[in-house]
Amino acid sequence: MKSSYRLLLVALLFWSSGCSVPQIAEPPAGDTGGQVVIYLQALPQSAQHVRFTLDDVMAFGPDENRIPLKLAFSDLDGASLTGRQRQLASGNLPQGSYSGVEITIRGAFIMGEEGEAALLVAENPIRIIRPFEVIRGEAAALFLSLTSTGLGAGAVVFRPGFNLTVAGRQLFSLNGYISNATANRLTVFNKKTMQVTNVIATGRKPSGMAIDSLQRRLYVACSDDDRIEEIDIVDNAVKNRIELRVGDGPMDLAVTPDGRSLLSANFGSNTVSLIELRSRVEITRFSVGRRPTAVVVDETGTYAFAVNSLSNSVTVLDLRRLAPVAAIDVETTPLQAALEPAGGRLLVINRDSPNLSVIGFDPLVVADRVFAGAGALAIVADPQTRLVYVGNDTGDIQVFDPASLMFVDSISAAGPVKHLTIDREENSLFAIRPEEKVLQKLDLTSKRILSEIEVEKGAYAVAVVGER
Repeated sequence: MKSSYRLLLVALLFWSSGCSVPQIAEPPAGDTGGQVVIYLQALPQSAQHVRFTLDDVMAFGPDENRIPLKLAFSDLDGASLTGRQRQLASGNLPQGSYSGVEITIRGAFIMGEEGEAALLVAENPIRIIRPFEVIRGEAAALFLSLTSTGLGAGAVVFRPGFNLTVAGRQLFSLNGYISNATANRLTVFNKKTMQVTNVIATGRKPSGMAIDSLQRRLYVACSDDDRIEEIDIVDNAVKNRIELRVGDGPMDLAVTPDGRSLLSANFGSNTVSLIELRSRVEITRFSVGRRPTAVVVDETGTYAFAVNSLSNSVTVLDLRRLAPVAAIDVETTPLQAALEPAGGRLLVINRDSPNLSVIGFDPLVVADRVFAGAGALAIVADPQTRLVYVGNDTGDIQVFDPASLMFVDSISAAGPVKHLTIDREENSLFAIRPEEKVLQKLDLTSKRILSEIEVEKGAYAVAVVGER
């Protein structure tokens, strides 16, 4: 039975992301190993006219045992990598101590006035000594920098210098997180510099996340393990695991405003779990519609709303009486919802309908339907400006004014937008575009793209400390 739930979960993830080819999940590290991810830092200006190709990247230990890592790309073009960080290699390694990595360069070229010319390269691998640890069930991030190109005037031999560093600690208030459903890990990034700073291994298929900044905790739904992982955002480590029932397949999470409870939309079992966070025990569970993909809590913590993708409905839950109070029919394939910033209505996007459903609370009915265009995938509300942002599979982010029930502006994201969140400290909008493997940071005032970072295949959601 659980396998059928997993197949349905994969189907909806594929369907809602707009991808043409489903991604295959990277296998977990197992009982004896951990994950290693190497990021290539932005190349220096001196490498602008250089291009070189890697044969392989290997980790090696004190016993000289060499283990290959999987290259994400092998052609390093200085012109395109100047000022840009990218994931270079990753893999699962046995637990233990390692001395560093070695790189084999297959070829190198330099661009001159008469075109590109080949350079001589060393036959032996280049060793970069920097001890690091691989811990069972955890992930380690390494950062590789090209410190020099070894190219003087008239040079014909490519002698690059490299430096390898391990992940350090940054102020937790700068943390952002991306859940990577196919890689079974979170990417940690600095929301100001837009640089990856760490990775965190999780259970299988991490999807929805919820941050409690006061308690300095991040909660991650691990769909294929039927559990929720609790992460300390100060040291970026998994501290606890909340086990759900077999087949629950949690997909989305929400923390109540008082920080006492956590709600989990369980895609596999058509339920929503209410979990008391001090004891990490499920207090109760609500039966909702088929395949809930999102859960939203009102600002008082009185009501929660489960978005049921295959029932085309929203279930309203009374959190004080611990009972469902209504099921409201909406348009076809609702995926996400957001509370109107003024607090009076719930706004629901529908994947296979061009309409945005506006649900009123007194009475609990669909009060309006607003044309939003087909293919809506993400929605977020900004309580400061009282505007709502809707991302769709055309690559546009539509700006909606609930007061006038009109779309008043549009931002081009240049690719389908799967998930959105707003950072109140930066006054920025973060948008995941999984097909292009990009996380964009947009300024909410100018509506310009400020910067981008590379994300992994299967990037599902983004959360930042200080989000609205």
